Parts: sequence; structure tokens; C-alpha cells
Amino acid sequence: DIRYGQRIDSVVVENRGQQIAMATSIGPRRLIRLDHHMSAKHVRLRVTASSAAPKIVEFALFMEAP
Repeated sequence: DIRYGQRIDSVVVENRGQQIAMATSIGPRRLIRLDHHMSAKHVRLRVTASSAAPKIVEFALFMEAP
């Protein structure tokens, strides 16, 4: 929740336990693009560093048209 300020310093996106992306900050308009398509059945966003307790309101996945 951005009303409480930037709390998350870094995240990792995992699919079936394998790291597929990482980022040093996230926010309401943060996009992390992948270089290939994959199944999104077992995707997890893992916070690896934060300055306070994270308050994630929404996490979404989108498939871009080719």
C-alpha cells in the first residue's frame, strides 16, 4: 500500500521455486518483463529486503501480445 511509503527494497519472482526475475523496488506501476513465456500456475513474489513490514495489496501477471 503506497500510502505508507516505499517499504520494499528488493523482490524476487519465482516460478516453481526457480528465480525468473528480480527487482530492487516495486510500486503501483512496476512492470517486470520476462524474456520468454511461461506457465503462471506456480508464480511467487518473494520480498528479499524491506525497510518495514511489506503491505502488498495486489500482485498481477499479464501476457503481452506477440
